[in-house]
Amino acid sequence: MLHLKLPMRTGLGKLVLTYIDIFSNIRDVNVADLIVGLIYMAVLLAVKLGINERYKHKLKIPIPIEPIVVILSTLVSHFAKLNEKFGIVIVGDVPVGIPAPSLPRMESLPRVATDAFVTAIFIFASTISLAKLTAKLHDVIIDDNQELVAYGLCQLVGSFFQNFPSCTALPRTMMLSSLGSKSTLNGVTSAVFILLVMLVVGQLFVSLPIAMLAAMIIVAMKDLLLQIRNLKPFWHVNKPDFFIWILTAFVSVFSDLVIGLLAGVVFSMASVMVVSLLAKGTLLGKANNEDVIVDLDRKGVCAPPGVKIFRFESALYFASQERFKNQLFSLVMNPTTSPRKDRREKVIPDVSKVGLDNPNMVNLNESNGSDLRNTQVEKPNTTEQPEKDTTVDAIDNVSFANGKGEEEEGEGESSSRLHHLILDCSAMTYIDMSGLDMLQLMVTQFSRAGVEVWLAGVPASTLSTLARAGFGDKVGMEKVFYSVFDALERLRRDESIVVRM
Repeated sequence: MLHLKLPMRTGLGKLVLTYIDIFSNIRDVNVADLIVGLIYMAVLLAVKLGINERYKHKLKIPIPIEPIVVILSTLVSHFAKLNEKFGIVIVGDVPVGIPAPSLPRMESLPRVATDAFVTAIFIFASTISLAKLTAKLHDVIIDDNQELVAYGLCQLVGSFFQNFPSCTALPRTMMLSSLGSKSTLNGVTSAVFILLVMLVVGQLFVSLPIAMLAAMIIVAMKDLLLQIRNLKPFWHVNKPDFFIWILTAFVSVFSDLVIGLLAGVVFSMASVMVVSLLAKGTLLGKANNEDVIVDLDRKGVCAPPGVKIFRFESALYFASQERFKNQLFSLVMNPTTSPRKDRREKVIPDVSKVGLDNPNMVNLNESNGSDLRNTQVEKPNTTEQPEKDTTVDAIDNVSFANGKGEEEEGEGESSSRLHHLILDCSAMTYIDMSGLDMLQLMVTQFSRAGVEVWLAGVPASTLSTLARAGFGDKVGMEKVFYSVFDALERLRRDESIVVRM
C-alpha cells in the first residue's frame, strides 16, 4: 500500500529490520497509493462493522463488500487511468495457462530433504494453529488428522505440476472467516475462480490497484490483531497460557515466525514441566451431609480416625515423582523417621498394680487415650472371669472425626493412630517407570512404618501399566480399589483391622 521498494530481509529480526527500512524510506511513499488504500479500508470497515456486524440479525446474508469493491476499483482504475495519471500500482499482466504434469526430479531430493522436512513441519503447525483459532471464533471442531491427510494429498498431487508447497494464508483465512464461510465448499468456488483467472479472465484484473488488495488484507487481519484482547482473560484464568502468548509473540516479532512457533512449542512443554513440579497434593474427607469425597479443609468435611486419603493432582512421572513424595510426607507423615509399628496390637490395660488403700481397687497405669492415668476403679466382688480381649476393631466402629482426622472427645489415642493410607489416583492419568518405582517405594516405606497403602480410582491406562510392570506381584492388586468409597467400605467391614498403638 505504501509502494516502497525495500530489500528482502531474511533471518533473525527480519520484521524489525523491515519496519526500520519502511521508516527510513518513508519519504518515498506514493501518496496516491496510500490515499487509495485508506479509502478502501474506510469503506470496508464501514460496511463490515457498521452494517454487517451491527445488523447481522436482520440481514439474511451479509453484504459481500469485498467482491463489490474489487469490481468497482478495477473499473474505476481502468477508465480513470489511475496508473498513467497518478502512478498507482496495478496488478498488470497475468500469465495464463498451467504447466504440463511431469514427475518430480528425484536427483534434487538430497539437497532439499532437510529444508523440505522443516517446511512440512512449519506448514502443518501454522495450519493447525490458525485452524484452531478460527474454529474457536466460530464454535466448531476440527480434526487434526483430517487436516494432515488433506495437506498430504495437496502436496502429492501438486508436485506433478511443479507447484510451491501449499500452506495456510493468514490474510485469506481471516478474510474467509470475516465473510462467514462455514464449510470447505468455499475452497471449491475459490479453486474454480483461480482456474478461470489462470486460463481465461486473468486479463480482466490488469487494472486492479494493488493498494486495494493490501487494504482488504489489512482489514481481514483485524480479528487476528484483536486477539491481544484475550490477554486479560488468560491472566485471570491461566497464567502459564498468558506467558506462553507473550513469549511466543515477542520471539516471533523480534526473530522470525518459524522460530516463534518453535519457541511457543518449547514454552508449552516447559509450562507442563513446571506445572508438574508444582503439582498439589491434598488430603480428602467425606462430607457430613452427603456421600462425596472432597478436600478435607472444607467446612463440614471429616475423615475416619486412623485413615488418611491423599490425592496427587498430576500424572506420576520423572518430573513429578519427587513432588509426589514431598507432598505425601508433608501432609501425611514421613515413614522414614517414624518408628516401625506392628500391624496388629492388642490394647490391654495393665492391672499388675493394685491400690494399697483398698484391696478392691486397681490402678490403671495406661489407658486407651482418655486421661485416666492413675485413676482408680472399684474391682467388683464377683467370681474372677477370664481376661477379656480388648482388641478394637477400628473400622467396624468407624466414626468420622473432625476435619483434622483426630478422634472425638473421649476416644482412645490409639483409635486415631494412622494405620491406613488411601491414595486417590484419579488424577494420575499417566505413570512411567520413575513414577512406578516411587509408588512402590512409598508403599514399602509406609508398610514398614505399620501403615497399609491402598490405591483407589486408578485410571484404566495407569492400571494397565501397573499390571504390565508386575505391581500386583510386588505389592498386591488386592490393594487396588475402584473408588475411594470402595476402599472405605472395605475398611468398614474388614474385621482384621485393629487400632495400632
